[in-house]
Amino acid sequence: MQNIKIYVRKCASLSCKSSWTGANGLFGSGLAGFAVTWWGVISIFPSDWQAVLALNWLASFVLYSVCSWILIFIFYAVFVAPYWAWKSEREARIQAEFAIDTRKKVLRDRVINALRNEYIQTHDNISPRIVAGTELPPLEWLNRRLIESGQEPLG
Repeated sequence: MQNIKIYVRKCASLSCKSSWTGANGLFGSGLAGFAVTWWGVISIFPSDWQAVLALNWLASFVLYSVCSWILIFIFYAVFVAPYWAWKSEREARIQAEFAIDTRKKVLRDRVINALRNEYIQTHDNISPRIVAGTELPPLEWLNRRLIESGQEPLG
């Protein structure tokens, strides 16, 4: 239940930001302008005075702008925000998995390097490539030591 609340809150936040930008932009102005042209000016204050007519135009445009914001908000809430929320969660999950895999690889490399150093100290006539770190100790010995230390053996 808590996850649903977080998801709805995130979608609502994304929808508000985007629809507010859209309503204040060209698209929202176009919707409001179309509504004023199609349905005409709402006569809130009945009078023939120029100031009252201008006030009616302004009030009509504001009301139509609010309606366009609501329409854009619903569009974003239904179609766009869920995709954006899913996409950001997916990217965060991928980054977290990558960080875990990187940590595991670093730890495994440290264990293998420690075992390589142990092999160098406990054996004679060691290949220069093993000493340089470009080659691993014999696979049987390394796998046996990995299993003894609780690690998975190499393939």
